Amino acid sequence: MKQLSIYAAALVLLFLGMTSCNNEDEVGTSSQMTAQVDGAQWSAAQVTGTLQDTLGASVLIIAGTDVRGNVLLINVPPQERTHRLDTITTASVLYRPLVGTQAISNLCLSNPEGSITVTSLDTDNKRVSLNFDAKLCNTVGGTRRVTQGQVNNLNYR
Repeated sequence: MKQLSIYAAALVLLFLGMTSCNNEDEVGTSSQMTAQVDGAQWSAAQVTGTLQDTLGASVLIIAGTDVRGNVLLINVPPQERTHRLDTITTASVLYRPLVGTQAISNLCLSNPEGSITVTSLDTDNKRVSLNFDAKLCNTVGGTRRVTQGQVNNLNYR
């Protein structure tokens, strides 16, 4: 439950950051984020990325929001390799359908299914591309499957 609270706080901060962007040269304007959520196409209207250092560990936090307000949030270490999803939030995926509904993530699974592959990481120009897939759940038993996830050419801060 504590990990979901951390996600909720990160989600609010990233959402506020996305809504304040209005300059075409700002972070995230040329990037794309897409996935299949339970077999239905999902595409972000806005996507942002932030590199955060917490207790000596770096993590990329990537958030995308579609036109209906559904949010995909990804946490991943900034290393060009495949990261298996885990329950301590170093590599995780969260999906929040519409504002006001319960978020679902890989954090409630004892053996998380899925991965995030950082396919390109340019630390000098702060750009990242990655692929992801995950089985997600919530505390009341709901599940979703996110497949064919991609983030392309994202500038992060």
